[in-house]
Amino acid sequence: AYWNPAIETDENGRATVSFTWPDDLTTWQAKAIGWTADGIPGEVEIEIVTRKDFLVRLQAPRFFLERDATTISAVVHNYRDQDQIAEVTLDLGGDLLRLDPEGSDLPLPGVDGDPLRRRVLVRARSEKRLDWPVRVLKPGAVTLRVTAKTDIDSDGVERVIPSLTHGVEKEITRSGVLREQGRAEIKLVVPAARHPGSGELVVSLSPSAASALMDALPYLVDYPYGCVEQTLSRFLPAVQVSQSLKTMGVDLGELAGRAEARYLALTNRSVTRPFPDSPYSYDAASAGHRAALLRAQERWRWRADRDPVTDPERLRELVKEGLDRLADFQHSDGGWGWWKEDASDATMTAHVVYGLMQARAAGVTVPPKMLSRGFVYLAGVFKRERSYQQLAYYGFVLSLSQKHRPAVLGKLKAVVYANRAELSPYSMALLALAMRRMQRLDLAEVVVENLANFAREDEAAGTLHFRREVGRRGAWYNDLVEANATILKLHIETAPDSPTVDKLARWLIRQRSGQAWSSTRQTAIALGVLATYARLRQELNTDCTVTVAYGEGAKRTLRFTPENALWADTEFVVPDALLGEGETTLTIQREGRGTVYYTARLRYFTREEGIIGASSGIRVQRRLFRLYADPESGRTRRHEIFAGDAIRSGDVLEVALHVRSDGQYDYLVIEDPKPAGCEPIALRSGSTYANGFCANLELRDHKTVFFVTRMPFGARVIRYQLRAETPGRYHALPTLAYAMYAPGVRSLSDEFFVNISRARP
Repeated sequence: AYWNPAIETDENGRATVSFTWPDDLTTWQAKAIGWTADGIPGEVEIEIVTRKDFLVRLQAPRFFLERDATTISAVVHNYRDQDQIAEVTLDLGGDLLRLDPEGSDLPLPGVDGDPLRRRVLVRARSEKRLDWPVRVLKPGAVTLRVTAKTDIDSDGVERVIPSLTHGVEKEITRSGVLREQGRAEIKLVVPAARHPGSGELVVSLSPSAASALMDALPYLVDYPYGCVEQTLSRFLPAVQVSQSLKTMGVDLGELAGRAEARYLALTNRSVTRPFPDSPYSYDAASAGHRAALLRAQERWRWRADRDPVTDPERLRELVKEGLDRLADFQHSDGGWGWWKEDASDATMTAHVVYGLMQARAAGVTVPPKMLSRGFVYLAGVFKRERSYQQLAYYGFVLSLSQKHRPAVLGKLKAVVYANRAELSPYSMALLALAMRRMQRLDLAEVVVENLANFAREDEAAGTLHFRREVGRRGAWYNDLVEANATILKLHIETAPDSPTVDKLARWLIRQRSGQAWSSTRQTAIALGVLATYARLRQELNTDCTVTVAYGEGAKRTLRFTPENALWADTEFVVPDALLGEGETTLTIQREGRGTVYYTARLRYFTREEGIIGASSGIRVQRRLFRLYADPESGRTRRHEIFAGDAIRSGDVLEVALHVRSDGQYDYLVIEDPKPAGCEPIALRSGSTYANGFCANLELRDHKTVFFVTRMPFGARVIRYQLRAETPGRYHALPTLAYAMYAPGVRSLSDEFFVNISRARP
């Protein structure tokens, strides 16, 4: 609020300062620190409350959900000694909400017939509450504003509250590469029974592997969760990409300047004027141009303000934050779990130690003690481990340490190499890399030859990958993207000029879902090896024109040259208004020199009311109970609430999530959306839950999230409490449970409905 570093007192030892308080009603801390002329210090600190004699508060849920009925309230406070008549006005901020008189059991009087303007008497030194029932019509950002005026006072408050889409998001992804063949035709079926306005087709083009790396970084840097793996994945790929671009001779400072200039140019561009370098064939003022411009503005704003690759200071901050968090999460035994309070996990520890070694190789100063403790923990696990897959992984990571190689080689050779027929392609690649680190090139060569038995080539697409599933479903060693990224790393080391390297890289880039892969771990591992590939191939020398067309109504032409091959406007956007219905052809045509990778994502929300769940591998069911005290025994009892049953504001509810698994799965996430009119009773995120079954709990505005490191075969129940608060009729969207690193393991519960009435007087 105020800062003055040099105030002198008068001869009486007094000084006076004056300033205007910021427009915040809160408690301030004021501190004065002083010294006498001969250097004796002293200080004093007091608290000051800034307040108004008359004010209004706005009460509403943290979020809205389309199709809900809810209540918006204004509470008018009169701290004066006399009564006041106040005119209170609610502005719903557009067409996303509408007043719902049927949702009120009381008449809604209004000034001049307007129920959004009400005149009330507020007694001296008291408050008055006014309620408006509303219905949520559309998704978007709702700007609510309430004002209160009297003859002598006035106050107002404004809040922006998100309104979410009702439904389940569906996604169709198609990826490919244009090389010698210069044209791709993709048939897309757009359902008519989708939610109005929810559809969007986005075609992302990458004129080089390096540009694909740059486009994937926002997904990692801005990922909403922060487990051990995601902490590492947030900074390591950025370091690797930055190092590769410098090696390729890219001027990162010039790149940053270009991003800022492009963002400024886009923000000054009218939404009614098309891009001069990539005109649309439909009306420039249409929804298509508007959607493309807004997405481009957001993408270039991130590149100008948040991209760590082109901002050395931002990269240093990201690395420091990551290393500090990893140090805080490391356990006394030297290992890491999935979360801070989780037990040490050997697979996660191996991932972190390998990542830290990669970071050190890229020039990051990694605390030596952190690394050495991780290696010691992993060496202890390696001695006891019996699984061939795990031994291959731990042995590969330990082979990166000169100190641990002698103890590792014997067991790898006698146990893992001898039983290599039992290994997955992922584990075989790790074993071959480990043998190369320990100078057993003869054994590594044999493993590479064995690995060739599992190659699958697509000659038309010019791609190749390796596939073989062993052991349990969802295990890390069966992940196709991670496996083939590691195999690509192996082939870059053994035969960098081989066509297999290019075919593997093309296959890997084709597996993207949009601009990233299916998980943070997949994305980070893929980016790490593709950064090496981009540096190896120096493939920024492209010169081609790409034309993308959707049906007869939308078309865009983009030009890629060596100057913009790393960063360009690379998206073609078709909004819902232009998607149409039924089968439509998306055409991508390349002319000129260079490889172009493409990914098309069609996303939309379903329209159904009462969404029915579906499961694969795991199953989640949600039940709701009202908690109450038994009048005879005083003990807490449960009464099950079924969809649509009435509860009252103030009731305490228990949510029971029943999770059933058909096998053992690792690293599960359970996201339970809450009804907008309820709030969790727990106040703090970031700790274990359910007697340690959950490694972490996170409380978000619109959902509660649980993280389960190991889900064994069978059933478990997770319980937590909510408080019913805002009267209304609410949807609770389906609970989503999924394996974070195994995309096929997924479950959706049924949708739930909650009716909250007013508390008893």
